[in-house]
Amino acid sequence: MKSWGIFATVIFLNFALIFGQNNIENQKKLFSKLSEAGQKGRIGNCNVKQLTMPNDNRIIGGYDAEWKEIWIIVEKPDTLFLDSNIDGTVDRVVVNNTRKRASIKMAENELNSFLPFAELAENAEMEADLDPQKISVYSEAMKIDFNTGKISKAGDDMKEQQEAFTSILAEVSQ
Repeated sequence: MKSWGIFATVIFLNFALIFGQNNIENQKKLFSKLSEAGQKGRIGNCNVKQLTMPNDNRIIGGYDAEWKEIWIIVEKPDTLFLDSNIDGTVDRVVVNNTRKRASIKMAENELNSFLPFAELAENAEMEADLDPQKISVYSEAMKIDFNTGKISKAGDDMKEQQEAFTSILAEVSQ
């Protein structure tokens, strides 16, 4: 029985490796699109290139001072996915179901994707008391709900977000 568990673990790890490798290949395609058609800009002290796709999805690539890729954001109208080290896994997800203008939502999403998690938790607690928002921020292990101000384990929610990230990477890299 013990060998069956080891076999299942090996199969899972191989699947995860292939899954992540496909994401890395798709990210390389996205960075190629950004280098061809992306608009240059800055977020804080970071160089960025941004591209809006025909279906309103946005790609934002973060670069260091020598224009080497360091992170990537793929953003749908209500969801932002951040891979902060370009390893093929999503590190932060912001789900924003507020009824604000798209430009305001995108700015909020970008801010929430880079703020330290402890600071986000404080902000969520205050906002839940003053002006609850339909915003959730996920990290690898935790979820912050801006509607209730509560912090919880991400659990299966983050697995679903990783699958959604993989799907959108495949879609926008075509």
